[in-house]
Amino acid sequence: MNYSVIIPAYNAAAVISRAIDSCLSQTLPPLEIIIVDDGSTDVTSEVLQKYSSSPPVVVIHHEQNQGVSAARNTGWNAAQGEWVAFLDSDDEWHPQKMEICAPFLSDGSLQCLCHLYQYASWEEEPVYIPAGGPGKETVPFSELLLMNKMATCSLVVRRDFSIRFDNRMRYCEDHDFLLRSGYHTDILRLLLPLARVHRRINSRGGLSGALWKMRKGELLMYFKLLHTHFLFVFLIPFLMLLSLAKHLWLLIRRKSK
Repeated sequence: MNYSVIIPAYNAAAVISRAIDSCLSQTLPPLEIIIVDDGSTDVTSEVLQKYSSSPPVVVIHHEQNQGVSAARNTGWNAAQGEWVAFLDSDDEWHPQKMEICAPFLSDGSLQCLCHLYQYASWEEEPVYIPAGGPGKETVPFSELLLMNKMATCSLVVRRDFSIRFDNRMRYCEDHDFLLRSGYHTDILRLLLPLARVHRRINSRGGLSGALWKMRKGELLMYFKLLHTHFLFVFLIPFLMLLSLAKHLWLLIRRKSK
């Protein structure tokens, strides 16, 4: 089993080394680490130069910012590995992540795998790996309809998987990808936190801080379901109302802090 890592980067000079180093430290090394510099205007390209002598690292430059979906797809299209594993520039992997995932990836019918994640460091909250391997479950499609409990840094998919990220979407693109993927195939989830996320979901900073843009992305995601199956016509109004209710709840919660 071999795999390619895809890391989209936009103005990520302060954090990109941590992400790359967590890939280089894998006990099951990657075939390649593809970093897509998505039109950064800071010194990201200079930081990446120090990895130019590291054989697995491949850097692709977008002349202009195209968004995280396009950056991931660019890396995906260039990947040579049997599997592609995604990592965001401000997150990191547990050193044994891919070694632990590998036995599950040998299943010829599996298309998509994810796992849990944590915010604390490995020192603060060590990951204890069961002797028999981690527990597992199939992600329910009903869960994907209502919320996204997964982080993109936990996602591993076959390179020839037919679903791609939607280049039109700059917000909620990960949930959209998972929802469409979960409609077409089972997504296996390992019940072990093998990635660390450094920015909390819906925090004030970063992409997730733009709440209304995130909400519009979610509404678009639901609207796209209408093209999947006619029965979604009856479900979409409820899902859109739920999305707006979540938005109001988040606004109220923030103002109360």
